[in-house]
Amino acid sequence: EAATDSQISTDTDLSTLVESIRKDGSAIRYKIGGKLLDRPELDNVLDHEVDRDLRRQAWYAQADLTRLTGDRIRGVMKLRNQLGLRYAGENFSDFMLRRRATNRQDLSSWFEQIRTSTEPEYRALLSRMQRELRVETLEPWDLEYYFSTLSPELESKFGLEGAWERTTKIASLLGFDFSRLPVDVKITDIDRKS
Repeated sequence: EAATDSQISTDTDLSTLVESIRKDGSAIRYKIGGKLLDRPELDNVLDHEVDRDLRRQAWYAQADLTRLTGDRIRGVMKLRNQLGLRYAGENFSDFMLRRRATNRQDLSSWFEQIRTSTEPEYRALLSRMQRELRVETLEPWDLEYYFSTLSPELESKFGLEGAWERTTKIASLLGFDFSRLPVDVKITDIDRKS
């Protein structure tokens, strides 16, 4: 399976197409509030800009990338499926799911379990966001702003102490044993405001 995965991912046509998408994604500039912004600057507007209209402009400006690369992304998906059929005898997505010891049905079932289990808390969070942002209707451009700017207490709820231990425990429940992988962990405290 690893060899098949490598045959697919290193296909010359696929690699060329993916690289052209990456280059165009890096080169594009988004027009927001009369300024041209690169992707990190656009993300910064979505995360931290108080002006809701500028965040709305930034949200819709993301569609510029879709217009530029959308057809090629669809081409990548089609080519990967063709390569999956050639090398693995099945669609790429089914091959990769099987390679990760799952399938579409189980994955859909897990997503549905997560959705139904978290729905009440999700609805409560949306109500809280509406109150704190003082908006009648939440829009997509409000979400990143809320989580980046108005909810720093979320980070403290999760805490850094024992984070790697918790990560390895969860990973082991999913069938991953980091002790058998060449993983070297270094934990660093990064001041996000600097």
